[in-house]
Amino acid sequence: MDEAVEIVAAVISGQASMIQLVKHSHKMLRNSVKLGATEKFGTMMSIFAQLGNTETDNEFLEQLSNVTTRLRNEIEEDWQAKQAQELADAEEYETLRNTTVAQIETLRNTEGELETLLANLNRCIIQETGNVFTATARRDQHQRLWNEASAYCQTVETQYTTSTQERRDELDLLDTLRARVTQRWGDFEDIERDRVQRERSRKTF
Repeated sequence: MDEAVEIVAAVISGQASMIQLVKHSHKMLRNSVKLGATEKFGTMMSIFAQLGNTETDNEFLEQLSNVTTRLRNEIEEDWQAKQAQELADAEEYETLRNTTVAQIETLRNTEGELETLLANLNRCIIQETGNVFTATARRDQHQRLWNEASAYCQTVETQYTTSTQERRDELDLLDTLRARVTQRWGDFEDIERDRVQRERSRKTF
């Protein structure tokens, strides 16, 4: 567009020919098609289409100069707006990138903390598992001692009961023997008393 404005100004001042302007119009038309901006270039292209190879007056060239200048300004504004948008997009991207990097760093720190916590939990599990095994072993040992003590007490109680019964049987036997001895001694005394009496009676007679 800057070149078009310069060519139009040169044609008006007589420093360029209309053929140069027509050739440049064809070039601008091709570029507008490539850029997809034929609508924006439509007014100027319609003016260029009227030129051909004929001579034109200054009023026509002035109109063309105004159109090219206005279009250049519009393109400049569009370009500045696009640059501003690209800058805003770049800033937004940078902000998003920084936020993402910060989040990733936070996640890494959190991952490290979680790994440390997991390691601590594993140590606790191992320690508690050892405690459970130790407690189970102690419980089994206590149960075994309890069973042994119970069996011993049962044996002692059985022996005591047996011994007590045997002692009672012995006492009963002694009582029986004592009663028999006492009876036999009483019988012996009766016999001896009768014998003494008979012996006295015989002497008397």
